[in-house]
Amino acid sequence: GFASVWGLHQCGIRSSVAVMGTACSDEQAAAIASLVKPAGRVWAMPNENEPGRRLATAVLLGVSPHRSVRWARLGREDAQPTDLSPEEVKARFSP
Repeated sequence: GFASVWGLHQCGIRSSVAVMGTACSDEQAAAIASLVKPAGRVWAMPNENEPGRRLATAVLLGVSPHRSVRWARLGREDAQPTDLSPEEVKARFSP
């Protein structure tokens, strides 16, 4: 959560939020969508484990009716965003 947002910020990803948990409520999804311009994109970058996959699925289902959403996969089981180098992080955010 917080450590991942801080790590993303250090990698140059300045607009990020932590959902803090393994679910994304309708209220959280609406709040996330409200932070992004209609033509913008939301990226989900959870931990690469079963709880993280549940969270990413919840974000995709909750936010996608309002904004474009992409899932930035980490590429290895049990990885966390803070495990990646700045170059690896930036590569995950390419279209």
